[in-house]
Amino acid sequence: WGAFRLRHFRRAQTVYFDLYLNNRVGTPSKPADSSTIQARADKLFAAAVKSTGCAQPVIAENELFGAQLPTPWTATTSVYRANVLAYLQRLAQLGARPFLLLSNRPYTHDQGADDWWRAVAAVSDIVPEVYFSGPSVSKQGAVGGSRRLRTTLRLRMEDLIQIGIPTDRLGVMLTFSSTPHAGGREGLALPQWLDVVKWEELAVNQMSSELRL
Repeated sequence: WGAFRLRHFRRAQTVYFDLYLNNRVGTPSKPADSSTIQARADKLFAAAVKSTGCAQPVIAENELFGAQLPTPWTATTSVYRANVLAYLQRLAQLGARPFLLLSNRPYTHDQGADDWWRAVAAVSDIVPEVYFSGPSVSKQGAVGGSRRLRTTLRLRMEDLIQIGIPTDRLGVMLTFSSTPHAGGREGLALPQWLDVVKWEELAVNQMSSELRL
């Protein structure tokens, strides 16, 4: 658990980052006991309020497992998805604004899955993690690299927009990590890396403005 600073529209906000959502709700293969979800949400909310000093904290939930899983879901996956939804609903009921991070492109191709995503969006923002390899983007240059960034970012939003998720419930998370094998810089020389950082910021600002994320 911990707090970090996030640039949100032009204001700096403190966001409580819950790195271990799986400890609250379980996993698709081993979901938590559904009777424990409310108490775990209450505990997390209290910790977020204490850490941020905010009575209505913004809480990042890292992260949904199996976002890409097609329906029909297995019995355990169905319980897991119900747990995630109940957990987010409880945080919102307490006054938090949660956002659910997605490391995979979401499956949105039938009524059951789409209804679940819409239910999540009613109480939580949905934020795909879109991480780019610095060397790969740099190799494509300013024009090609920037085009790739914008195209990929829009594609990751389209799955959710097409099923009726309001764009003001969507966001995107980028990484500027220098850790090897984590996406991001990946050993790119500093001048080229700073160019990639600039291109990513320009791309996401343009897309955010166009789509009103």
